[in-house]
Amino acid sequence: MADIATPESIGEANKRVLLRLLRADGPLSRADLARHSGMSFPTVSSNIRFLLDHGYVVTHGAGGNQLGRKSVLLSYNAARGFLVGVDVGRTRIRVMAADLLGDVLWEDSRPFDASRSGVRTRAAIAGAVAAAAESVPAGHGRCICVCIGLPGIIRDNAIRLAPNFSDFPLDALRADIHSRHGAAVLYENGVNLGAKGELWKGAGRDYRDILYVSHGVGIGAALILDGRLYQGADGAAGEIGFAIIAPASESLPESFPKFLSDRSFRRTGDSGELENALSLERFGPVPGGGRKRTGATADQWDDAALETVSDRFSMALTNASALLNPRAVIVSGGWGRTLGKIFLPDWKERMAAALPFPPDLFLSDLDNRETMLGAVHAAIEYAEGLPFESVTNSWRSD
Repeated sequence: MADIATPESIGEANKRVLLRLLRADGPLSRADLARHSGMSFPTVSSNIRFLLDHGYVVTHGAGGNQLGRKSVLLSYNAARGFLVGVDVGRTRIRVMAADLLGDVLWEDSRPFDASRSGVRTRAAIAGAVAAAAESVPAGHGRCICVCIGLPGIIRDNAIRLAPNFSDFPLDALRADIHSRHGAAVLYENGVNLGAKGELWKGAGRDYRDILYVSHGVGIGAALILDGRLYQGADGAAGEIGFAIIAPASESLPESFPKFLSDRSFRRTGDSGELENALSLERFGPVPGGGRKRTGATADQWDDAALETVSDRFSMALTNASALLNPRAVIVSGGWGRTLGKIFLPDWKERMAAALPFPPDLFLSDLDNRETMLGAVHAAIEYAEGLPFESVTNSWRSD
């Protein structure tokens, strides 16, 4: 049954409309707001009075009207509070603080070892959030929301399908952060947040249907459909690392590509067949001696290894695009961008030859910041959806 409109619900809806207009187009006068919203001038004035009294809106000087009394311009108060976005990777924690419009106030990237104990992992994340909160300039209110991007799938207060990552109780970290900062804490898969970051600030800004693929230590994908993140029945949409890339039969035709007949990269624990097949760690020592290390560059492997991994990766992009028909494919992650700088024209050629409607193909240009940005955007969405009563004391002008 549809909700019955009440004066209270209508008033709240009107306030949200006015705030959206001020966020997008402000500063605006009351007359501007009445004209753009379709509300009567008295309705605009009464709602603006509430928003001014509670710190959602601030005055912004006089308007430029030539006749009569000068109008008062109003702006959305982006300093009413602040938000923190965190990207927890295998070797680094990236953290960003932003105001309520998403303008960056502070950011940092710090070394991190994801294989450390869960207690140390939890402390490292809490420490990054604290550093962000303490570095926000005065006058930006309190921390309203912290959004944390994590590897794997987040279910039942735990992180799943995240090899090489030390798990810990997520409610314990939420309690740590809330008790110290009074903020709500959200968790989301880091690749999903990366896709949101690209949609908001990156290569996906002009698209509504996007396949975002991150190839770093592992591989993951996220799908944006009609501007919204699609997560699947179990929150595992985009786990393309579990795709099968070769038949299970042992009797393969001689013409079958040799690199696909190697069964050693079948699923291992939380790693899928495609993810194992795309790992350059399978190719032995770095040419010239020495052991490989995380963050190694393309020139540390021979051409045959790079071409093999690139071929498997482009096959995955093509197959996913055939199924999903995205308008754009955005490739990110350390290895995704590294390989893309070499092989992007080859990937485009393959997709154009194989697909009836090949998507636009891009490399991310956000310099590893897309997950942080996606986390900030998710925190903004959370803050915008809060009932007005729950944040009336969140703003301070000091």
